[in-house]
Amino acid sequence: MSNLNGANLFPFSGALGDKVFCNGKIKRPYVRKRPTGVKSASAAQLQVRAKLKKANLFVNTFRQIICICWTEKYKKMYPFDAAMSHVLTQAIKMEDDEPRILFDQVWLSRGKLIKPLSTSFQFDKGEAIVQWTSSPKLSVDDEAIAVFYNETAEAGLVLREKAIRKDGFMRVVLPKGFVKGKIHGYLLFLKRNGKDASPTTYLGFISNT
Repeated sequence: MSNLNGANLFPFSGALGDKVFCNGKIKRPYVRKRPTGVKSASAAQLQVRAKLKKANLFVNTFRQIICICWTEKYKKMYPFDAAMSHVLTQAIKMEDDEPRILFDQVWLSRGKLIKPLSTSFQFDKGEAIVQWTSSPKLSVDDEAIAVFYNETAEAGLVLREKAIRKDGFMRVVLPKGFVKGKIHGYLLFLKRNGKDASPTTYLGFISNT
């Protein structure tokens, strides 16, 4: 796009063909050639792009549950942005020139509810079994939410309304197409009124062939 400027030597400033006409701030016009190519991205830039793509794929998989269970302010960000920021700064690294999520460092929830004292995670004939222990002094009707991520298939699954804190366990049948591969598990607690949640508890992973 060109701008008319009769006060200068050139009647316009802007691009024309392979030339760019410039009217400088000190009224001294000059001409330069239009760039003929795009500079290739550096190795560092390519790494940043790869990490951003990987992190966005993972966090976006759990966008809905993050927005529900991220009840505490974090760096004055919205829940999704806060979770994304945490993954990019604390839960992803380059390994053999490929970005890798550090699944045990991921946050899918943030709040003031107390995490379980201990947990276990296993599979049995297509069923996922999650067990936990909590202090008896805590609210017993907090909703227990199980979150699974199949690293092999890059697919996620959120299971709600299957158990409450006092139950101490959850046993659910997973879709057949989901159970094969390396599966990571997480446990979250959500207050019944939805106003508070627990920090994320990483359950570990199980590899199914």
